[in-house]
Amino acid sequence: MMAEILHQRVGKYLRIWNACRIYFKKCFSILIKCFLYNKGLIKTRAFDIRCKDGFQINLPSKSCRVVFSILAENFLHGLSCKDKVFVLQDFVIPIHELIVSDEDALTAIRYGWRYNTQGKFWIKNNIRFKHMRYAILSVFEYDFYRYINVLGKTVIDVGAYIGATTIYFALKGARRIIAIEPHPGAFLEMAENIKLNGLEDKAILINAGLSAKPGKLCIRDIDIKQTYRTYINPSLSSPCENEVSVVTLSEIIEKYNISDAILKMNCEGCEYDVLLNEDPKIFSAFDHLFIGYHHGYEELKKILEAAGFKVNILPVRGRHIEEQGFIIAERRKV
Repeated sequence: MMAEILHQRVGKYLRIWNACRIYFKKCFSILIKCFLYNKGLIKTRAFDIRCKDGFQINLPSKSCRVVFSILAENFLHGLSCKDKVFVLQDFVIPIHELIVSDEDALTAIRYGWRYNTQGKFWIKNNIRFKHMRYAILSVFEYDFYRYINVLGKTVIDVGAYIGATTIYFALKGARRIIAIEPHPGAFLEMAENIKLNGLEDKAILINAGLSAKPGKLCIRDIDIKQTYRTYINPSLSSPCENEVSVVTLSEIIEKYNISDAILKMNCEGCEYDVLLNEDPKIFSAFDHLFIGYHHGYEELKKILEAAGFKVNILPVRGRHIEEQGFIIAERRKV
């Protein structure tokens, strides 16, 4: 077994070395810099890579892993530093897009996603996204939401992020989706993704946070990939970098005349504030709930059972079920 693992690693490093020598100058220096950065031994934010075509690219240090994973897996069929594009198997991808999508791009390629350079989007089965994100893979490849039957239903999508779940629910036959996302950048990307898929008539997009009380939420100027910190670690700086409105579930239910609906929540901690402190009458608007919890489920389980729901707990891979997972709640039939 050890010999096999060693053989695989040696083969991987040889593929990286051989491909690196084909496309880049001073390959050994590049590999050493990336190795030192990945080990935390240097703090360089980016460095210039000179290519064999005579041009160079400025590569963020954090993107070393994805570039050399491409080399290791023989994805790279060509490179133009002049045009700043990689040729990967049967399609071309701009280097910038690969940097933005990072390692999620590699996983997506393995699952059959391709980048359309003309339209500037990722596509598979005619489903389109501006950038590749882990949320897209979790929804469309790992099938996190397979337990929810949304056909003909209204869905309130709390923590809609870049719209992966919103698009998924629409394609699964939801009548309408009310998508709530506080992060300004994620919200704009969601709007673009909804438009790319022609689903504007099914989705109502709300750039707001959700809480038990209306007000304002201050969001730090953080990257879209870091939105898991939006709720649990809001900015305390003054003046506020990104101030967004906060709405309540009661307001949404009343404004959009919600009944017999589905509530999906993955809002990085807001589930406790909303479900434990809102008027219990809100639960009568829903027959199914799918809730991501981040700090234990006992309190949430109790209040949902008291509201007439049958509750099941699902684990998240790599997390202790007592701390993080999913709650699936279905209204008990009378």
